[in-house]
Parts: sequence; C-alpha cells; structure tokens
Amino acid sequence: MILYCSGQTPRSRCGKKFIREILSAGSVRWTKHAKDEIEKDNISIEDVISTLRAGTAEPGEWENDGWRYRVRTNRFYVVVEFDEENPLLIVITAWRVNK
Repeated sequence: MILYCSGQTPRSRCGKKFIREILSAGSVRWTKHAKDEIEKDNISIEDVISTLRAGTAEPGEWENDGWRYRVRTNRFYVVVEFDEENPLLIVITAWRVNK
C-alpha cells in the first residue's frame, strides 16, 4: 500500500485519509513518549484507536522532518505521523481533554 493524496488535495490535508487506510491495512507503532502519556492520563489503547477512527483530523503541521496530524474528539487528542513507505501509523502522543 502506498499512501498518496488524490488530485489537488494539499499534503497537509490528507491526514484522515491516511489514518483510515493504515488502520484498516497497516500497522500502528507507539513511541515511548506516547506510551508514557497514555499511561499517565489513564487512556486505553481502545480510546486512542477510537479517537483516530472517529475524531476530527486537523490540518497537518511540518515538524521534525515529517507531517504530524492532531486528531481530536471531545475527550482526547492524539498526534500521529506516517511512515509512507511502509503502511505504518506512528502515535507520537495523546492526552485527555480536561473540562
């Protein structure tokens, strides 16, 4: 599977499309920072995956030599980036929304 934006869609706006494709046919990797934050905020893996599937993906931001996408729901934020050569979604961090 190769990830690409269709037509004239700016690369920064392809996050949700890539997330859906990778969740259905690729792999997810968790950074140490993501694991630490998820544990600290008492967030389950299921919460993170649900946020990625159902949340709103904000336009990507170029950071540390890659596009990062923040996905949000009313309860959580999750930041991801992609390894486009391999269908791999990398979870950078996640946190619980405080209300």
